[in-house]
Amino acid sequence: MGGERGVQIDKTVESIKEMRREVVEYVTAKVPAKPDELTKLQSTENPRASRLLRDRQCRAGDAQRDRALRPPDDYPQQRVTRIGALTLDSLKKAAATIQPAALTWVIVGDLKKIEMPIRELGLGDLKVVDADGRPLR
Repeated sequence: MGGERGVQIDKTVESIKEMRREVVEYVTAKVPAKPDELTKLQSTENPRASRLLRDRQCRAGDAQRDRALRPPDDYPQQRVTRIGALTLDSLKKAAATIQPAALTWVIVGDLKKIEMPIRELGLGDLKVVDADGRPLR
């Protein structure tokens, strides 16, 4: 599954439909994770964990302030271990717990051009906020 994606304004609705279809197919195992996807995830996790650890060490001052909210000091290694232990079967079981209808969609764009078509998708309650997250309506 992807992460942040840029989308042309005139393709917003089509892109949302496509992402929603992909999520449903993944959750229902119609199109489950492939062995090469799992291998890629596991092979990229060690460098990512090293960055997490370095970042954490650089922010030691912040740690004092938000100690109750931060993960344990060995979180990067725990993450590597957990991801290394993943199997296609465990991914399938985990994916089955995702509820596509409960997802929160964050859509950024020209409100005048995309609001009505997005409302027509029936994704749930639509909240319009400004760049700072303050409700506009």
